[in-house]
Amino acid sequence: MKLPISGALLLLSTALAAQENFRYYREDGTNALDEASAAYYRAVEKTADGKELHTYYWLPSKNKKEEGYYRNDKKTGVYKWYYRSGAPNVEALYGGENTRYIQFWSPEGKPLLKHGNGFVPQAATPDWNATYLIIEDSLLTCGGIVRPEKGDTICSGINIKAEYPGGTTEFNRELGRALVYPDAARRLGIAGTVTLEFVITKTGTLDEIVVVHGIGDNCDAAAVTALKSLRPFKPALYKGKPVKVKMRLPLYFQLEDVGDEEDEEDGAKKGRKRKKRND
Repeated sequence: MKLPISGALLLLSTALAAQENFRYYREDGTNALDEASAAYYRAVEKTADGKELHTYYWLPSKNKKEEGYYRNDKKTGVYKWYYRSGAPNVEALYGGENTRYIQFWSPEGKPLLKHGNGFVPQAATPDWNATYLIIEDSLLTCGGIVRPEKGDTICSGINIKAEYPGGTTEFNRELGRALVYPDAARRLGIAGTVTLEFVITKTGTLDEIVVVHGIGDNCDAAAVTALKSLRPFKPALYKGKPVKVKMRLPLYFQLEDVGDEEDEEDGAKKGRKRKKRND
């Protein structure tokens, strides 16, 4: 029996909606085609007040992995993570200026925070890129990645930031002067984003510069050269002592049309690129 056209369209739209609200993921967070190739999956339920309840489930156990509400693609309210066993791992509160952590639990079920303060070891941070976390007044004040092979620790936290002399404005100005759009890339119409990752040492110098995402045609090398030309930063501090931090910086190589009425110097300025600092 043939379905009426309206009924067929209704079924199609329902199926598409289901595909959007039910999605499989690999262990690294990339999309998977089906349950057989997935490590976990997500189900989305829209609420009457305009929020979405996102619930993730481990596979094959189908124990909860995490759950919480989103509004405008951002976490809002209480958000929870779970161990593969289904036991609680982390409970946090989103929506304010900073994320506030209500509780962490060890794999054995022991609460790790007391009155919003505590030390969280790596065993309790399975989905976090950290060796340990320090929570003070419910805020993440320090997250450390211990690197035994280098004998150091990379730190991060809400107030652990390296600063450029003169601030962001001066950083952008000096980076803009140093960054040159390679002629060959310009002629070939090569444009895009080069993303660099680097470590700022305890003395403020830059180290371990890596191209995380490149576009080739000498643009990657130009981005690294420009970054290396900058002055040292004011080092990041934790409890008054300098610490190493890691930063990621996207640099945008963007072609722009230059009018005939503009002189050669103006055209060169337009052709360089726009830059942005990402702390």
